[in-house]
Amino acid sequence: NNADAAIGSASTVEGKIDSVEIATILQKEENDWTTADKQKIEFYEAYLAAERGDVVINADGTMTIAVAKPIVVEASGEVNAVAKSDVLLASESDVIVVEITSGGEVRLKANGNVIGSIDEEGEATTSQGAITATERVILESAQGSITGIKLVEASNSSTNEEHELIARAAEDITISKAGDLVIDTIYSANGKITLDVSGAGGIKNDITALDTGNGAELNISGVNIELLGVDNLGEANHYIGLKGRVGEEAGDGKITADAGGDVYINTYGNINAPEISGKTISAVNFAVIADGELKATNGFVDVVNNGSVIRTSLVSETDAVNFEANAGSTTQDAVITAKDAVTYK
Repeated sequence: NNADAAIGSASTVEGKIDSVEIATILQKEENDWTTADKQKIEFYEAYLAAERGDVVINADGTMTIAVAKPIVVEASGEVNAVAKSDVLLASESDVIVVEITSGGEVRLKANGNVIGSIDEEGEATTSQGAITATERVILESAQGSITGIKLVEASNSSTNEEHELIARAAEDITISKAGDLVIDTIYSANGKITLDVSGAGGIKNDITALDTGNGAELNISGVNIELLGVDNLGEANHYIGLKGRVGEEAGDGKITADAGGDVYINTYGNINAPEISGKTISAVNFAVIADGELKATNGFVDVVNNGSVIRTSLVSETDAVNFEANAGSTTQDAVITAKDAVTYK
């Protein structure tokens, strides 16, 4: 604990990256590197490790990179941390988060699992694992899962869209928050992503200027995605980019969301067996949607610039359905139901 300052530190480095020069250095034996070679590789590695916002392009073409210098958590892995500024932590093994409170940013990067807490059988639970920060939270598990983490809004937290979550893991990601969850990127290489905002919260992205979906970034990507307790999913000018990746198991690639408010999603690739509902639905840019349902309970369903719809229902209980497909796309065994007009282009 360090209630007076930061846990971990940060510095800045400045320079340029010449890709040809870097490739030439990497072809040498490391023992043959000059001091200048080592400095250039260190700068290049700092660039590769940088998060969004860590790199500033200067007027002269050089870059200034903020470099985090975390405190390394010992093998026991249990963390209870309080700081008035940033909390920067790293571990080569598992980390058990009892509680983290930061007056700035939280970065926690582990080689193993990041666990909210574990019970007597060694299973992840959600009885602890609270992270409170006034700025963004970055969580990473290089070879494991992120489970049982609860984000808590700080009383003096920033109210702008820059207060976001970044989470990356090799396996499952399970994160909850009682209230709006602003995300940058949530990525699981091989697992399921579960986000729970059951405290009447919405899920938003951190893009400050975005068109009606075509320019959206990929915000959430996992083998399967489940979004729980959502009010609004995305916004009319801030679509959420989703991608469920079809894997080896039956049912992989599934996206599930039951929103109490409106849904604005930009989908990437195929969607398998989706179950997505909200007051209104606006979905853009999928390749194929199969074996599922998009249902609007109190408004329109609008699917634009999309591929084929196969064995899927598009339902508007109170309004219209508009389906605009790409050239060559089809509707195969699809059911389109609307109280008002159905438009197909």
